[in-house]
Amino acid sequence: IGQDKMNEKLLNFIFVLIQEANDKLLKNVQASEEEILEAVLKILRKYSKGDLLDGDDVSQSFLNKLDQDLNRVLSTNGYFDNVDNFLVNFDLIEANNKKLHKQGNNLILSPSLIGPYKQIALDYTVNNLKAAGINAAFTAPVRKILLDNILLGSSLSDVQKQLEGLVLGSGSGGSLSRYVGQVARDALSQYDGTIQAVVRNRYDLQNIRYVGSIVKGSRGQCKKWTEMGVIPFGQLQAEIDWVNARLGSTYKGYRIGGWITGTTVDTFLMFRGGWRCRHRGVVVR
Repeated sequence: IGQDKMNEKLLNFIFVLIQEANDKLLKNVQASEEEILEAVLKILRKYSKGDLLDGDDVSQSFLNKLDQDLNRVLSTNGYFDNVDNFLVNFDLIEANNKKLHKQGNNLILSPSLIGPYKQIALDYTVNNLKAAGINAAFTAPVRKILLDNILLGSSLSDVQKQLEGLVLGSGSGGSLSRYVGQVARDALSQYDGTIQAVVRNRYDLQNIRYVGSIVKGSRGQCKKWTEMGVIPFGQLQAEIDWVNARLGSTYKGYRIGGWITGTTVDTFLMFRGGWRCRHRGVVVR
């Protein structure tokens, strides 16, 4: 099996890369939360008379302008630039896989093999972090707070408290940083898994090397698979069935859970142990 030929440093590089990329993006987003809040409050003050909000001018054109203002807040406070810088990590994951599979499986991964799937992954991540996803996680909730309170004629101070709770949060960051942290990790690890699936399908590799450390809070299924070390593809459906039949129970003291419902043999390499899984499945001969 090709696992013996794979350099441990190359195998584990992905864990350091994803952690550092996530930490950097999250740190930058959290650092801009105060500025984002102030920019949102500036929008709010345009629709106030003293300490009361004025709903007399609410119309469709007002709503369109409000959405434009909120998008401008993210743009001018560096959020979109931070996302663009984060996307560079997809190149690093691709480079790592090229080295890994050349060394361990004696395979040359061509740009034509990986390129189309990389573009899909990038488009999906951009949509989640800059378009529809960020609209649902940040813009729409801010918009709702503003609109609801403008229509109610609420006090400026009351609305400011609601916005502070949304944008800044309490200890664990605001809605924007929490959402970004969740999406960013899965985006990179699932792209790595996509490459594994593409390589497996192209070259008919029959085993998965399951790597990564086990810590407090690790999942039972990941504990089992790291103990196995290698999962033969012929056994993979049985392993998926094992998880589905034991969700909520434990394996050697580790809870079986965090599973992405509907995980199949075809999607396993992308989803691995579940949401925000910190393990890696690498296909080997």
